[in-house]
Amino acid sequence: MQQDMQQAVTSAKEDILLTRKDAARILGVSVHTVDRYVCERLIPHVKLPRGGRQRALVRFRRSDLAKWIERSVVKVNPFAA
Repeated sequence: MQQDMQQAVTSAKEDILLTRKDAARILGVSVHTVDRYVCERLIPHVKLPRGGRQRALVRFRRSDLAKWIERSVVKVNPFAA
């Protein structure tokens, strides 16, 4: 029971929605680069609707960023010259 509660708390922390600036800081890139990744659909993101003619808010789940980074790791070939 205690372990389930701890896992739920950890999951909730990982699914916090981050701003473009937060995502850029975590990824070590500029906000402009994050915007380009979003436009090119290279990075997982969430679009939150806003009222009227305003553009949708773009947010990022911390857990999605962590998975995206993990998938982007290039494996080293130990037999390469």
